Amino acid sequence: MIGKPSFEEVPFKYNTFGKPLLDNIQFNSSSSNDIIAIVIAPSQSPIGIDLSHSRQDSISETDYLTQFAPIFTENEIAQIDSYFKFNHFWTLKEAFTKLLGCGLNIDLASFEFIVSDGFNEDVYNASVENNEIKWFDEIRINTDKLVDNNVYQQLPSHDFYCYSSILQKRTRDELPVIVSIITLEKVEEVANYTDFEETLYKCIP
Repeated sequence: MIGKPSFEEVPFKYNTFGKPLLDNIQFNSSSSNDIIAIVIAPSQSPIGIDLSHSRQDSISETDYLTQFAPIFTENEIAQIDSYFKFNHFWTLKEAFTKLLGCGLNIDLASFEFIVSDGFNEDVYNASVENNEIKWFDEIRINTDKLVDNNVYQQLPSHDFYCYSSILQKRTRDELPVIVSIITLEKVEEVANYTDFEETLYKCIP
């Protein structure tokens, strides 16, 4: 007779910051109000994912840069000319810290993203309407200031691949939900599994 799975037997390990780890399988998760996303990769290279929140009562849609200027570099601030882009850069920042496995225990302005103009709400909303996930990858990351960081030095590679998309469109009362994934391995295919309000992303390198 098949019984209930015993999660206690899963051989989890934990890094210095408490991030759970499994041998030969990388996983990470993020949530946005009613949506949860999990990314899984059969790899030894870490991976990070983050979702923007559809409801952000504590953030001003006009003074967001004033509130959060310290976490961005001057180059990033020059790129962030809309609330949509602010949320996109925020997901990239979070996804990278989750790849590192250190959470927010790092200066978020010690690395920066360079994003082309191709990622815009109108184009990527269309993929949501067709129940597709259209991934944007014209994103680079500058980590020059992290060369002496112990966590950064322990990474198996310093080649980063960034992918972003929209999971949920903007509504009258809610913001669009942006997803960003950062890996150390180029992803040839992303298989998307959606079940009502739960979305699972499995990256296949």
